[in-house]
Amino acid sequence: MPQFVISHRRAGHTQPSDQQRALDAFHDALDQVLPTHAELVHADRSATSGPARHVALFNGQAGTLAALAQHPDLILEPVIQHHIGRARQADTGHVNSQVNQVPGNDNTLEIRVFDEQHRPRPDIDVIADYGHGRNRKQSMVITDASGAARISQCMEAPIHELAVAPAHQWWPMVFEAPADAISLQLMPLPDAQQHLGWWHKHSGIDRWHEDRGQGVRIGVIDSGLGAHSALGGIHDLGSLIDCTQDPDGGQDARGHGTHVCGAIAARPDSTGQFGGTAPAAAVYSIRVVGNSGSAHQADIALAIHQLVHEQRCHLINLSLGTTQRSELVADAVRDARATGCLVISASGNGNDAVEYPAALQECVAVGALGLDGWGPSGSLAAHRRPDSASRRAKPWFIANFSSHGPGLNAVAAGVGIISTVPGNHYAAYSGTSMAAPQLTGLLAAALHQHPILKASGVARSSGMAQLLDQYLVDLGLDRTLQGMGRISLDSS
Repeated sequence: MPQFVISHRRAGHTQPSDQQRALDAFHDALDQVLPTHAELVHADRSATSGPARHVALFNGQAGTLAALAQHPDLILEPVIQHHIGRARQADTGHVNSQVNQVPGNDNTLEIRVFDEQHRPRPDIDVIADYGHGRNRKQSMVITDASGAARISQCMEAPIHELAVAPAHQWWPMVFEAPADAISLQLMPLPDAQQHLGWWHKHSGIDRWHEDRGQGVRIGVIDSGLGAHSALGGIHDLGSLIDCTQDPDGGQDARGHGTHVCGAIAARPDSTGQFGGTAPAAAVYSIRVVGNSGSAHQADIALAIHQLVHEQRCHLINLSLGTTQRSELVADAVRDARATGCLVISASGNGNDAVEYPAALQECVAVGALGLDGWGPSGSLAAHRRPDSASRRAKPWFIANFSSHGPGLNAVAAGVGIISTVPGNHYAAYSGTSMAAPQLTGLLAAALHQHPILKASGVARSSGMAQLLDQYLVDLGLDRTLQGMGRISLDSS
């Protein structure tokens, strides 16, 4: 039976009487309509009045719920899953893919992986993509104690790309249409130069300052926060999974949210570590990504509400997306904007139309920018450079995966970004998921001691959006590829 989400509208309900009317409609639906037409999975209705966001998950049939779907104060829609980019699940390595170590035969490809001292490396992810774009299929194997793995060469189509992706420490590498056995020696990631990477230096940050971003409150809605010595200042608010809050459930099992948090606000504690772009910002992390690697709109909307109304965040980073529009997420984003919070979202990694929620008019949609020469030959970072000259503006390029279109607002560094992952490690990720926190952190740095922070409501959120425009540098590319340009604190 299909699963649905129901909530009450908040955006535009500025008067207490409007909020109460919508809440009454929500509770009436739960108490009088749903019991006879649906199977309730979970309801969040901890308060009966006030500014809270209430949601419920239930199993039902759309035809029997038509009246609720038409109610002006209610939002009813099928569950819509929002996905993060591929990131390893730290405890097992099993992520969004089939782990199928297959015996050697004529239809398998053997891969052997060694470190820089030529020692076999176990527990390294090897991912094969069969076909292209969103229709591609994927399988994954993990190297054994001898550093070896075997993967099927044919899954309805030959291997288009094969990636060898260490969880941390080394560069992820890629091979196009491999036909013969592969022996790979991993290359270690470089150290930071005074805690800075190219994404700092080419964005107007030429020296490390620990107070950058001070006074700005940032929410991160993602896969959670992992243990790392550079992230001790980040507030872990736990998890929101299936509308249930767990204050102790925020541990990041995938690495993605930890990478995002570090890109914004990592505070290095030793030489060679990479820092965030706004290390003094107050960052609040909420985990909404479950074991499946995705999050649905009810949890995202609840997390937005909590960050806006309880933590009073100025900015929210959403490095997740879907091709389907959710009216519930749209309502939460509109409410955030009206309350004075600007939501910044990744445009997507499908090299097609901007995904949701980034495509919402009230969101800042961010595409991924790369730098020529960054990443060794054969690395995934180097592989992100597009063939088309229309996406290149030396030394910059729009990553070949970056989703784009008329809804794109800006681009930021998103290729080969080295940031924190659980276990006190660093890893190089690429994606619009990495570009969004770059823009979030840089905007926070620009907002440091800015008078617009003292404003409230739409005046503040619109003022922050206008300030962002001042720090966007035109690359000379089509607006659908770059939005208004790349963010740089040195806008000259």
